[in-house]
Amino acid sequence: METNDSLEFSGGEGNVLGISDDSTASGEAPDFQPFPDGIGDQGSTDSGSDLKSLNAKVKELENSLRNEENNYTRLLADIQNERNRTSKEVQLKVEQATKQILLDVLKVLDSFNRCLNSTYQDVADFRTGVGLIQKQFYDTLRSLKVSEIEIQVGDAFDAHVAEALTTIDTTAHPDGSVVDVYEKGFKIGDQLLRPAKVVVARGSDSPENLV
Repeated sequence: METNDSLEFSGGEGNVLGISDDSTASGEAPDFQPFPDGIGDQGSTDSGSDLKSLNAKVKELENSLRNEENNYTRLLADIQNERNRTSKEVQLKVEQATKQILLDVLKVLDSFNRCLNSTYQDVADFRTGVGLIQKQFYDTLRSLKVSEIEIQVGDAFDAHVAEALTTIDTTAHPDGSVVDVYEKGFKIGDQLLRPAKVVVARGSDSPENLV
């Protein structure tokens, strides 16, 4: 097979880039043909467009984050304001309730003062006056939902509503029963306010006496 070692180029022998012979001969700079429009700067144009898009996205995210932070701060402030308002309302209601209780109790005190400043013919009249004041005080307690715990002598001792001050040996009452009520107990609504203080009987056959 024959190979042709000679290559022919347009524009003359050795003119590989198609440069004009006249320009080379005269010593002028070669006249290169420019790239078609848009080919040379296409990459830089696309990069600039992507950068602008990213910057716009970053600013959008920053604005969104700033708005969320502002919303969070306002929400915390609203919660704190609500707590303060609720606390003040509760405190005001407690103060009003306490004031009403004291006003009711002061009425009983007024009755005691009038009783002490009055003149009685005998002790029986004085006891009658004190009895009326006692009734007034119990009425005040009932208005406050406070009621007395009914415990009678001879009732079985109940540790849920009473406290045993002491025990005494006796055969007059069943073992473990109430012998005496030293202080009455009270409850407010269904809750125990103060347990009664009682004395409890201890029979001769009680385990404590057999030791």
